[in-house]
Amino acid sequence: MPTDEAYRGVDMVPSPQQWLLTQDLRGVASQPETYAHHKGIRAAIHRADDREKSRTSSPPFLSLPESRPNLQNFAMKLYSMDSKNCIGARMVSVLVLCMAAFASLASALRSDGPLRLDRRQAPNQMSITYPTAQTGSFNMTTFTIPIPLGDAYSLASPYNLILNHGLPGSVIPTGTFPLQIVVGYFYDIRQRVVLGLLPLQVQQLSVVEVYLPFIDVLGTGKPFRRSVSTYMDQLIPALVGGLSQLHNTQLAYFDPPHAAYKAAGGSTLSFQAGQGLVNSIDGPGLVSPVVQTVFERTTSSPISAAAFRAMLDQPYYTTAGSGCNTATLYYNYSNANPSFVRGEVQTYAPITSTNTDYQDAVGYTAATQWVSPSNLAACSSFA
Repeated sequence: MPTDEAYRGVDMVPSPQQWLLTQDLRGVASQPETYAHHKGIRAAIHRADDREKSRTSSPPFLSLPESRPNLQNFAMKLYSMDSKNCIGARMVSVLVLCMAAFASLASALRSDGPLRLDRRQAPNQMSITYPTAQTGSFNMTTFTIPIPLGDAYSLASPYNLILNHGLPGSVIPTGTFPLQIVVGYFYDIRQRVVLGLLPLQVQQLSVVEVYLPFIDVLGTGKPFRRSVSTYMDQLIPALVGGLSQLHNTQLAYFDPPHAAYKAAGGSTLSFQAGQGLVNSIDGPGLVSPVVQTVFERTTSSPISAAAFRAMLDQPYYTTAGSGCNTATLYYNYSNANPSFVRGEVQTYAPITSTNTDYQDAVGYTAATQWVSPSNLAACSSFA
């Protein structure tokens, strides 16, 4: 795999062609005329072809890796077009997924050195036990923050909220409801077969996951959670998650780019994600922040470790009636090093309805082993 420095040079300095490909194609997709719709897609493909042709005359350090961000933005724009009915866009996305896979493979062959792991990050130790599931090593930090009760009802609809969730009023005051923010870094994600086609291994993946927990999906009082939105730094996992798990997945930039967090002075750690065009050399960039946090470890918390883990273990769904799944985290490994955390969490629309600064947010962190079934199942199977 490329080193952190190699990825940073690719992800943070977009080419002029990448700027063109990141323009919003939704305006084309929204036209009622089928001809105009396909004409817009063909134009985008021609721009991608032109970029691929010019790539052969580019300097070596820009040739192959540069194609990955372009393909990422292009495919995700196609996939986002009329997500309810646009089967053609999904088919094109799968084709671009295959193209990106070849680019990733070739990029890996050009690796300048071994991938560096956080000292808390373990290899995937679950794949041998769960060969047909999605497995990986997940160094995660989760925060539980309050949002207006009305926003929670809107996100949970058509299901009811479980208002008696048991979380302390000091964290979730009256008139609010918990929202779960999970940030972190996956290493060595494996799945034997993806979409019934090929095996998949993702060496590293940065994510932000947003869930609304304590939803009464079955009407029995058993808590489920809704996967509200997911942000990732790579195309292939984003497409696979969208096609197989129906996640609302978007691409984002991360700082640090390939780690669970970074040192921010003293015992403080930080993590942030945003969307747009980042200028890592000089001058302004075009970036909209998604979430950012500065935190440190603590020895106590108003929410117990068992409560944090129980929320993370709740079955989840993305769209009502489309099925459910689980993501099981294992903490019983020597490097897990679980701990409470406390700090500042800033969220930006659309993660929360308004930009919000939570200056005393509480959370939980651990280097876990992660297992999730490859396919959705009936929500009733998780009763």
